Amino acid sequence: MERTTVTLPKALVRKAQKATRAKSQTQAVVIALEEAIRMRKISELKKLAGQLKFDSDTAERRHKDKRLG
Repeated sequence: MERTTVTLPKALVRKAQKATRAKSQTQAVVIALEEAIRMRKISELKKLAGQLKFDSDTAERRHKDKRLG
């Protein structure tokens, strides 16, 4: 893990710690950053809605493939 010095508002860190139920400020910041990244990825995926072609034949073949359960 890398050490980084940042200046954050105390109230914001406390809110993050309470919301994430983190035991430490560091853990709260890590969880908050991971969540922000996850939400950004979800947002980017939503932008692709309706833009991708879906081959239903492939899905049907996978569904029928006994190896996949």
